[in-house]
Amino acid sequence: MIGLALDMFRYPYQKDYSYDRHKDVIKKLKFISRIEPGERINVSSVSTANNNLFSSIYRSIFKEGRAKTFQFLNDVIDRSFELVVLYQESQKMSDKITCAHIFEDLLASITGLKNLQTTYSEDRNFYCEVETLIGSIFARLAEFYDNESIYIAPQTKEKIRNIIIPNFEDKQIVEKKRDENKVYEKKGDEKKEEENKGDEKKEEENKVEEKKDKKR
Repeated sequence: MIGLALDMFRYPYQKDYSYDRHKDVIKKLKFISRIEPGERINVSSVSTANNNLFSSIYRSIFKEGRAKTFQFLNDVIDRSFELVVLYQESQKMSDKITCAHIFEDLLASITGLKNLQTTYSEDRNFYCEVETLIGSIFARLAEFYDNESIYIAPQTKEKIRNIIIPNFEDKQIVEKKRDENKVYEKKGDEKKEEENKGDEKKEEENKVEEKKDKKR
């Protein structure tokens, strides 16, 4: 009984705490999407700063750096996709709407990440790490795009399609040509099958004629 009372006391707090954590992830995702070229991230304060003497001193004191920045970016993107899965399983309309907004912010985050690449263009290793992260976003968005059981707002789905399938019309042409080839191959196989049947029939007729000739 005491345990039940403790659970009843603890549950609302845990629920609110989880919701606050979700909001924090979404806020950070929006933050990434709004990063401008030349700006550096101060992870400790979730803020940006231009490259100057004051920001250099600040970043040195709080041990800000590119490794810490990338860890922040990677964690926020991973947590955001986890929220997408979580909210998609919910039956609440508010969660579905939140999920649609997260898709929008994930798309927008690509712009912020590319701006960071511009800022650190001289650092090939960091540039490639961010490029890999962007590639993983594309890959995961493609999975959701092809999953019919997951709802994505039509305008968001169109944006995803334009990103992951830049040559969509060319792809349609290729797919159409491939389908035409399949039809042509199928007709060819059917024709070949009919010819084989004709040959078999003719062979049977010849055998019958041979038997008749022997009887004579």
